[in-house]
Amino acid sequence: MTNTSPAFMLLPLIGSLTEVRPPSYASDGSELGSVRRRQRMTRDLRGFKFDVWATSVEKVTFDAFYTTDLSRGVQSFNWTHPDTSEVIDVLLSGYPDFTMLSADLYSASINIEEV
Repeated sequence: MTNTSPAFMLLPLIGSLTEVRPPSYASDGSELGSVRRRQRMTRDLRGFKFDVWATSVEKVTFDAFYTTDLSRGVQSFNWTHPDTSEVIDVLLSGYPDFTMLSADLYSASINIEEV
């Protein structure tokens, strides 16, 4: 696990922060059509989706962080929730989508999952 996240992931958000929670149960069906549910996880895991601004320099910094520190997204890292200031151990769900807005400005769409 890496203890830090790129600085631009801590910058003000564009729009909103979306928090998602996958079902904490698994459903089993039987031949008779009845459905049973059983607990799948011992705690609720959250996912987060958000967009941030990034300059060209911050994008290059993130690329290095993703490739080297996160081993191309395999390693987890600490992320600070912008509303609660809670430090959460997370993984990137995939490489963020960077949209070039101007010569030195990008918007980055980031999806992370709690581990």
